[in-house]
Amino acid sequence: MEEKLQTGWKRAIIFILMIIMMTALFFSRAALSVSIIAFTIVSFLHAEPFRQIRNFLGSPLLWGMSLLFFLPLLSGLWSNDKPEWQLMILIKAPLFLLPLAIAGPVQLLKQQWEWLAHLFILLVTAASVWSMFYYVQDSEMINEGYLRAKTLVTPLQNDHVRFSWLISVAVLLGGCLCISKFKENRKLFWILTAITGWLIFFLHLLAARTGLVSFYIMLAGI
Repeated sequence: MEEKLQTGWKRAIIFILMIIMMTALFFSRAALSVSIIAFTIVSFLHAEPFRQIRNFLGSPLLWGMSLLFFLPLLSGLWSNDKPEWQLMILIKAPLFLLPLAIAGPVQLLKQQWEWLAHLFILLVTAASVWSMFYYVQDSEMINEGYLRAKTLVTPLQNDHVRFSWLISVAVLLGGCLCISKFKENRKLFWILTAITGWLIFFLHLLAARTGLVSFYIMLAGI
């Protein structure tokens, strides 16, 4: 009984931290860093921390993601611009910490995963509407900017590449939720369908090649 209670509290803390991480992604890099570190620490609060490390090392997907952190880390040995290298390592740290934390034993409930998916889609959609607002205000200038490899103003400190990745993931989640809600909740199904359609349109308007390639790779894999 005590173990179940501890697991329940730990699951709740992890769920709250994941909400904070997703929200901070759009509003505060500092809050994002703190929540990711807290999430990693909480994931190790169990009786077998070394087993979690073994799970991480035994999963090609998880340690493969971490390579995106370790390769830039090693490149710093030959870097002359240490401040820029340190900033890059700080930005890429989640690529190591999150896979390591996910290898832990605590799993969220199905309903909690659905809430997180809906929240993520809501945040990405709100961000796309914010970006579209700037486009409508000065569409001619932005259209001319496309000819000079410039794109829309976006969240994440105007990082259109990472934002396009988020949109691609939101489209994938929206499609999966549409399938699951088709018979269960028709009203929610049509809302999710409209939102997913909007995000697909906006992704093409953003015209970031990385996001478009990710989208079509996911589409081909369905």
